Amino acid sequence: MMIFGFGVLRKAGVQWAQSGTTHIVLCVFVTLLIALGAYSDIIQLDLQSRIVADTLRYVNEGGIKGPPIPAVLSIIFLIVAGISLWRKTGWQWLTWGAVVMFIAAGMGMGDIFYIGNLGEVALGFANLLTARKFLS
Repeated sequence: MMIFGFGVLRKAGVQWAQSGTTHIVLCVFVTLLIALGAYSDIIQLDLQSRIVADTLRYVNEGGIKGPPIPAVLSIIFLIVAGISLWRKTGWQWLTWGAVVMFIAAGMGMGDIFYIGNLGEVALGFANLLTARKFLS
């Protein structure tokens, strides 16, 4: 999603996204985040059963403890990209979709875990509308 957001910024003519160096830095950063996620969630995978809100879940007890850094940084990037797009073009959807996702993901950490899924829907809808506006 970071590469998608960056592509939208380039198409929309947002100044800071026009540099080739910025593009390379973003691609390297995204690759490192993918590697970190793969290490934590695949290589260090250790599934354990847990009861969460009266449902049986399997959670990864291996990997890096704490919040999912790649996901958090991706959403923060989309918020920044959305604000840049909003300032340049007046298009607010990407900003609000990413903000709703960020809030919903935080709320979804407790017993109301399904709220995070609603945030995914909001972000997906915002991405779709943004792609139709700038990439078609």
